[in-house]
Amino acid sequence: MDSLAISKLKEISTRDFDPSPKSPPTFYYYPPDNESITGNLVQDNFPIMIYSLAVNERNRVQRVARDLSTNLWNIEGMLFLYQGLLSNDEIIANAETDVPYYVRAMDSLLMKNHTLGGTVESVGAPGQLPYFEYHIGHINWFDDIHWGIKFVVPISQSFEH
Repeated sequence: MDSLAISKLKEISTRDFDPSPKSPPTFYYYPPDNESITGNLVQDNFPIMIYSLAVNERNRVQRVARDLSTNLWNIEGMLFLYQGLLSNDEIIANAETDVPYYVRAMDSLLMKNHTLGGTVESVGAPGQLPYFEYHIGHINWFDDIHWGIKFVVPISQSFEH
């Protein structure tokens, strides 16, 4: 797992993530940007995207040749769009109308940058087009809960023994 890849995704996103006509998020990388994140998770600063190593996700190493393996791991992108717990159906329905703009922006970003500036072999499994998964709804951030989109971006990196 490569912190350089996550840093590069943050850098590329800051430049190329375009959810027009919605506002682009401010991007952070956790844990290095933790001090900047603390106190900024308030509605006035949303949208905010926090990239990190995905925890509680399946990672694996796959041997592809005698002296070559591929590490398959995940970057998590938590896009916070609304502060707090959304409990009103009308508010949630309005929030859900924002989702396609951000999903298309992530798709476009990864299609244009499928090696994350040369820091990884590919976004996605070897031999497949770049892809990602996303989950819509409430996202926990330590003791807080917010509403948004959680992206899971699979990464492939090969290494020799």
